[in-house]
This record gives sequence, structure tokens and C-alpha cells, in this order.
Amino acid sequence: MEVKRYGIDVVIVEPGGVYSDWGRTAAKHVCKAVTSRHTKTRYAFGIGNASMRFLHTILPARWFDGLILFLFNHFGKQSLLMNHITECL
Repeated sequence: MEVKRYGIDVVIVEPGGVYSDWGRTAAKHVCKAVTSRHTKTRYAFGIGNASMRFLHTILPARWFDGLILFLFNHFGKQSLLMNHITECL
């Protein structure tokens, strides 16, 4: 909102878990955001993204951070990239 008056659109690219090459998938969404005539405010993609966004809105910040830490410690780095998160929820 602060830079809107200068003609700058701010876009959030919010990845969830990705089974394939994360960089390529994220780049596809960044290109879509940059080249789109009418950009969205948020480009959310990936496995479990909707679930995590929902939890982020209803849980207090410390609870959500604790959940992420628990999942990271319990399932490890690769599983945190969401191939098990939807099963846990």
C-alpha cells in the first residue's frame, strides 16, 4: 500500500511443498506474476499450502511456530516440504 502511489504492485509468491524441482515451480509462478496484466496480491501454490494458510490465520503465532517446529523435528527437512503435512493435520 505504501508504494502503490508510485505505480509499484507488491506481490507475494507463497510456496508450499513441491514434489518436483522447487526452483522451477517457483520460477513459473514468479514469471506469471511479473507478466500478468492484472496481478493477484498472492500467488500461493504447492502441497498443503491451503491447510497451512488456514492454520496460520486461526492459531496464535507461537502455536503456529510450534507446529512448524514440531513437524520439522518429527518428519525432517524433506517431509516439511509438505509431503506429510496434510496427513498430520
